[in-house]
Amino acid sequence: MSDVVLRLEQVSVYCDGQPIVQDVTKDFYKGECIGIIGANGNGKTTLLKAIRQLLPYEGHIYGNGQDLAKQSDTCIAKMMSYMQQQVEIPYAFSAEEIVMTGRYAYQSWWDSESDEDRRIVQEVMAYTRVSHLKDHRLEQVSGGEKQRILLAKSLAQETDIMLLDEPTSALDKGHSDDMFRFFQHLCKQGKTIITVVHDLELAAKYCTRLLLMGEHRVIADGTPEEVLQPDYIKRAFDMDTDVFRDERYGQLRIEIIPSKGRWQGD
Repeated sequence: MSDVVLRLEQVSVYCDGQPIVQDVTKDFYKGECIGIIGANGNGKTTLLKAIRQLLPYEGHIYGNGQDLAKQSDTCIAKMMSYMQQQVEIPYAFSAEEIVMTGRYAYQSWWDSESDEDRRIVQEVMAYTRVSHLKDHRLEQVSGGEKQRILLAKSLAQETDIMLLDEPTSALDKGHSDDMFRFFQHLCKQGKTIITVVHDLELAAKYCTRLLLMGEHRVIADGTPEEVLQPDYIKRAFDMDTDVFRDERYGQLRIEIIPSKGRWQGD
C-alpha cells in the first residue's frame, strides 16, 4: 500500500501537565482497518479525539497531505467521520433525522436537505439494514440497531476516513461480528477505518493492523500476529496469556493464564 491518507508526527496530548498520549508518529493507509487496543487509561480515545481535532495536542496531524490544525471543521468533517462511544441524542429525533445530521458539512445553514442528501441517507440506511427503522425513535430500537443507525450517520458524511470509538462495546458477540463485517467490506471499498477495540480476539479476526497502547504510547504496531504476542500483552495489560491459532477456525485465540495470588487470594 502506498496511499497515505493520514499522518501523525510526534503527536502528544497532555492533561494538567500529565501525558495522556506521548510521541505518536504513524502513517495510515487507504483501505486499512486499524484497531487501537490497550488497557483503559492509556489514551486510545484521546488519540482518536486528537486526530479529529477535538482536543489540543502537540505535533502535527495531516489528512490527505493537509495540516488539519489549519483546516475548518467543515473541511475536516468532509475528510473524516467520528463515531463516539457514548452519544446523547434527544429521543424525539427519528432514525432518519439522526442519519441526516451526517450531511451537515454539505449543507448551508439557510438551506434544508437536498434531494441528493435524501438519496444518500436512504442508501446508507439500506446498506446498514435500518431502512425499516427510519421513523423509529432511539428508545424504540435495540442496541444493535442503534449502532447501525449511528454507523449510517457516519457513512452519510461520505468520508474516506472513519474514526470509531468502541463501536461494539454495548453489543453481544453476534452483533459485534456483524458490525465488523460491515467495516471489513467498507475497507475493501477503499475506506480507512481506525477503531478502538476492547475485544482482542475480535480485533485479531477483522483488523488488518493493530496499534497496542501502553504507558501512554504505542508500544507495538503491526499485523495481529505481530502485535498479539504474550510479551506485548503482558506489558500493556499486566496479565499472562497463551496466544495460539485455533486449528478449526484459523483464528487467533488468547487465553488468560491466572496469576497465582492475584485472584485466588493466595
